[in-house]
Amino acid sequence: MSAQLLSQEGTQVRIEVTIDLSHSLLTSEEAIQESLNEAGRIATTAALEYLDTGCDLYLILLEGNGKAVLIQFVPELIPTR
Repeated sequence: MSAQLLSQEGTQVRIEVTIDLSHSLLTSEEAIQESLNEAGRIATTAALEYLDTGCDLYLILLEGNGKAVLIQFVPELIPTR
């Protein structure tokens, strides 16, 4: 199972998703969910790049459960020596 970015033109993103199906419906559903989540992460990254103005920095943390957390980097809040 996998997802990959095929192309990005303007506001359109083309993503290919490959899903390994199983004889178990539960296993197949989990594979579908994982592949679609991966496609979602790719699309979100593409959206962030599209919307990037070059002024703000963001950090995307991927948690073990597959959820992404978007954090804005604010240089003024970083302590200096």
